[in-house]
Amino acid sequence: MDGIDSFWNFSVGTYRQPGVAEACLSLQDRYGIDVNLLLYNCWFGCTRGLLDEPLSSAVLAFSEPWAQEVVRPLRAARTWMKISGCVGTGVSTEDCMALRDEIKAVELEAERLQQRTLEGLASAPPAGPLDSGAQLTNTAANLKLYLEHCSVRLDETSLSELAHIVTAAIDGADESSVVAALNTAPK
Repeated sequence: MDGIDSFWNFSVGTYRQPGVAEACLSLQDRYGIDVNLLLYNCWFGCTRGLLDEPLSSAVLAFSEPWAQEVVRPLRAARTWMKISGCVGTGVSTEDCMALRDEIKAVELEAERLQQRTLEGLASAPPAGPLDSGAQLTNTAANLKLYLEHCSVRLDETSLSELAHIVTAAIDGADESSVVAALNTAPK
């Protein structure tokens, strides 16, 4: 499952591109967007095509409770410990930060399990080599569907951040073509 087209490899490769982590976290913090679902929509658009309604519903039915009950509580504990939880608790800072590192590792594993499950839901095999134009069209439509589900209307800054993420995911894409594709993608 960790082959060349695996969701995990795609996500890690995209997330490590300059500025992508910051853009993803900014969209997550402002709109509550699940970064794994954001990247899933990109991956699916680049490797398989358009998400249909049954698959989109299955993806959301799994991911929303997983994120709510597993990933977000781990993230909240880790963030709390980083900001103030290791000060004045009576727990040594060294021990507290060591526990925080363990929580961070468990959070990452929870996200990896989410991604493996999401990839498993994508029963369609890879579509074969899709050119960057098809990848962009598919990804924009998939993202638009997800953002509508989340009732997110992107402002100019957020649209630029999303375009930056998609540009990192699709070889040969530029931010202006991504913005245009997002603005013209069907609902």
